[in-house]
Amino acid sequence: MIVLLILLCLVALLLAVILLRTLAFKPRAEESTAFEEMDFDADAAVKALAELVKCRTVSNADKSLEDDREFEKLIALVPELYPNVAKTCPMLRLAMARESAELLRPDLKIV
Repeated sequence: MIVLLILLCLVALLLAVILLRTLAFKPRAEESTAFEEMDFDADAAVKALAELVKCRTVSNADKSLEDDREFEKLIALVPELYPNVAKTCPMLRLAMARESAELLRPDLKIV
């Protein structure tokens, strides 16, 4: 019985310490970061995204329901619509996708 009472006191003490530390906690002040102004053409961004959304690139478990040309169209549009993204981010294709594409469309050149 005494052991149980000691354990209860220890749990109460632990909870008290946690409560006191929580109440005393003060988060560090974060420095605010000033962002530089930049030109942004919202209409051009909307038009570029609208062009990409027109590509019917919905995957399906049944590969015969997919149109690889639409995926290729999307891939070709990215450098045209977003040249800085194309310059900064290299275009890489996954090996599994490459094997699937080679089986489905041997005429496609896969980079």
